[in-house]
Amino acid sequence: DDDRATMQRRLLKRCQMSTETAASGSQHPMMTLRAVLAEIGWDARSEEQDNSIFVDLDAEDVPVSYAHAAISDELEQFVFYITLAHVPTVDQRDQCALLVSHINHDIMLGGFDLDFDTGRLCFKNGISFHGSELRVQDIRNVILDSMKAVETYVDMIVAVINGQSSQDALRQWRAAQPNLRYRRSE
Repeated sequence: DDDRATMQRRLLKRCQMSTETAASGSQHPMMTLRAVLAEIGWDARSEEQDNSIFVDLDAEDVPVSYAHAAISDELEQFVFYITLAHVPTVDQRDQCALLVSHINHDIMLGGFDLDFDTGRLCFKNGISFHGSELRVQDIRNVILDSMKAVETYVDMIVAVINGQSSQDALRQWRAAQPNLRYRRSE
């Protein structure tokens, strides 16, 4: 657990770095995105036909597998996904979906997605940059907020994947983290 927490802190710290190297002048949003990922220190592989970049985050004792950043020039939107390393079995997916629904109700930005066909769980966040440039700080904020959300909720999700009921996991988590509920008061 200490190794995983240390790795997560290092990733968050790199994401929080304050640099402005990519902010000079008007440039294509993919160039800005590549610059931000390079600043963070993430090796990315590009899929130019889709305006997508994939980053392998899979490391020992880290609960995430990869990140996927995509830009739609037509819609003028940036979206960022962090895919969890843990995949629920078919029998666990109903409990995970129930938990994800409760989590998504509590958070303000972004949300967890569960693909019922594959079991893939990811956190998805994004912004629209309609009528403006996609700024370095906007990209950094989306990535940082996504990483914080995964860090906040991943242990509860993994507990459900490991057999705990969603209700029990949620009740225990809320008792330990009462200040992290954004929308709901009980």
